[in-house]
Amino acid sequence: MRTSLTLLCAAVICAGAVARSAAVDPAALVLRLSDLPIGFLQVSDSGTVSNAGAADGGGPALLARLSRWGRTVGYESHFIRVRPQRGIPEGPVEIRSLASVYRTATGAAASFAYARRFLVPTSFSPLALGFTIGDAARQYVGGGLSGESLVYILIWRKGRVNASLVLSGRLGELSAGDVAPLARAQQARIVAELGHGGRG
Repeated sequence: MRTSLTLLCAAVICAGAVARSAAVDPAALVLRLSDLPIGFLQVSDSGTVSNAGAADGGGPALLARLSRWGRTVGYESHFIRVRPQRGIPEGPVEIRSLASVYRTATGAAASFAYARRFLVPTSFSPLALGFTIGDAARQYVGGGLSGESLVYILIWRKGRVNASLVLSGRLGELSAGDVAPLARAQQARIVAELGHGGRG
């Protein structure tokens, strides 16, 4: 599960580059600790995602696609919730926020279309979005490695940026309603950074 989700999100977010990408900081396109509810810590594996890292598990064919789509670099932030003494609180216990920049919106759109067709785990089901985000978006839900866990995946595109969120939690404690506020917070960061670094 960890490998397939990472591959999906890396390919969605990292399949593009920007002609003016030097002015766009990929780390500014993802969630920060201040965007999350109290009780989360950022995991040390957060950081830059290279082309090779994005294609890991997808073979040379995916790496070639990333190059063709014009990818430069992506970024992932990984957070976990600290378990309080009285048990696990409601909401997600793990959050992954990813984003990548593309040369053009066309390249981003091609990557987005590929990811939703071929990289979403077959065990996951499409889930209607109750809110609007970006130029295109898809949401999925499925079980985690544990039979008592639940995972929501949201992928979307805003101009030349592809983004994704992966929320994991326990059945009965995590819901689709937990996705929207985090997605809006990340989208706000994307819009702000694109406005700073150039047109989206």
